[in-house]
Amino acid sequence: MNIIFILSIFCILIFGLVFACPPSLSSLNLPPPVIHTECLTRNSCQRGYICRLNRCVGGRAFGSRTRQLQYDVSEQTSHEEFQFIQVSERSLKMNQCCSDKLLPERCMDFCSMTNYNESSVFRLLSEPYRCPISSLEIINYCALQNFDHRECCQMKMVPESCLNLCSPSDEKTHFDVSKLHCLHYITAMKSCFESQ
Repeated sequence: MNIIFILSIFCILIFGLVFACPPSLSSLNLPPPVIHTECLTRNSCQRGYICRLNRCVGGRAFGSRTRQLQYDVSEQTSHEEFQFIQVSERSLKMNQCCSDKLLPERCMDFCSMTNYNESSVFRLLSEPYRCPISSLEIINYCALQNFDHRECCQMKMVPESCLNLCSPSDEKTHFDVSKLHCLHYITAMKSCFESQ
């Protein structure tokens, strides 16, 4: 009986070493898990933060760091300086919109008027592991800044099939194979977005 007991212990030890069974959780003496109840209700995090694992986190706490932009644009302000001020303000608004729409942090580089161009969009489409293609819908919506630019886009010869990309009325404009040809008109669309 004693030999059977010793053999069984020996087999268990050998089996454990060969197959590297992990120790039981109770033997690790871990503290009890902390349950965060900071954001159990929907939209309970402050602006610019999102709920992850029941905690408000600011992966891109952009909203908490932005301030109202005020510029003293006098007659002496050059045309180039004024355009820079406008582009900066539009990019900040676009970035804030993307943050509010919970665009993933790794996609935020694409969410600015400076980076809203044909090559950036093609780069986004070629790197779906970095930034999901669905994020293009959010980026386009935020570039519109809640203005309807269809009339301008028509004047810039944007095809009829792409005009819904110039209007915020359809927030969920789906980008699929049928919209790929529209990417060649991004420069024209962007000039319309920047005109208002």
